[in-house]
Amino acid sequence: MTIREDQVEAAVDALAFGYERLVLIVGPPGSGKSSVLRDAADERQWPVTNLGLELAQRMLEVPVQQRPARALDTISAILDELNSDVACLDNIELLFEPSLQLDPLGLLQSLSRQKTLVVAWPGGIVGDEDSPRLVHAERPHPEYREYPGRGLVLLSVPAEE
Repeated sequence: MTIREDQVEAAVDALAFGYERLVLIVGPPGSGKSSVLRDAADERQWPVTNLGLELAQRMLEVPVQQRPARALDTISAILDELNSDVACLDNIELLFEPSLQLDPLGLLQSLSRQKTLVVAWPGGIVGDEDSPRLVHAERPHPEYREYPGRGLVLLSVPAEE
């Protein structure tokens, strides 16, 4: 069963007054998470940004050794320019780049305190309903991350078969 845009909208509405307002649409590459994100965004007229592309373009002129220190401010500026209470982020893979020294989930949670974020998360959910784990990549890949899923709003898009 795949998720629908109305499920995304309901999750955003449920978080309207929360401390952190982060909805993760989770699925492997090619699963349709970007389509679900864009359908929900179109329905509610939320802006969608290709975070990886925007971040890469803005960081090109920044010396490599300064990129970790500048990444958070650059991402914050991208979100501020969207002029919306809800922002949809797609193509976030650059956040996992080891040289940027970011904690992708922690960063998104922090940013979601100022603005509701709906994010297409490249990866999966492992474990059971009582103790889900959010993952990106697979061990021993340098971009591998695993996070406790409890307390997160996770909408899973199953892989295409």
